[in-house]
Amino acid sequence: MQAAKKRPEELFWIATPEQILHKLYWEISQFKQACIDDEYVGGRNAVFNAFNCAITAVRCADRAWAFAGRDTRRALGEKFEFPVRGNRSDMTAFGDALEKHNRDFYICRRLANGSGYLRPRDQKEAIEAVVEQLPVPDEKFHVNFVIYDGDRTTPVAEVFERMLLFWERFYREYGLMSRSGGPLEPAPPEEGS
Repeated sequence: MQAAKKRPEELFWIATPEQILHKLYWEISQFKQACIDDEYVGGRNAVFNAFNCAITAVRCADRAWAFAGRDTRRALGEKFEFPVRGNRSDMTAFGDALEKHNRDFYICRRLANGSGYLRPRDQKEAIEAVVEQLPVPDEKFHVNFVIYDGDRTTPVAEVFERMLLFWERFYREYGLMSRSGGPLEPAPPEEGS
């Protein structure tokens, strides 16, 4: 007997803001574990996990926009200082505005660019990233991913964890997470989008 066919977002269960937030939480835990893997492949896997975390942190903005109603989108435009035109360009403008207001989002977008997920952008404020091999006993292989942002040095795991907290607060503030844990529905598309 064949299972009932579902839309991909129903099958993979990461359609709502709450679901993508859980995905980000899981990816961060996978990333942190891969950084302390006892084999070389763990360090290599940590690179993949870092890209996944960055991409998902950026995708959280897509989910926020998709589930925000017209009034919420206008409020976001006012708060983050970008014009809401009621078309597809609004989501890109939202992401661009978030970059200006949240340095961690800016960093995640740069990391996601490295994975080929996003279109290349000018980096007016360049950051650098490095993977450091950490000395540990018994010749085990541990790594630390670090962002150099001007005179600030930040472990990438901290960037991802702050993004997780940012999105959780954001989703709650704008009513994009259900209190019961049940699925939310995306806002209906606006005319012309």
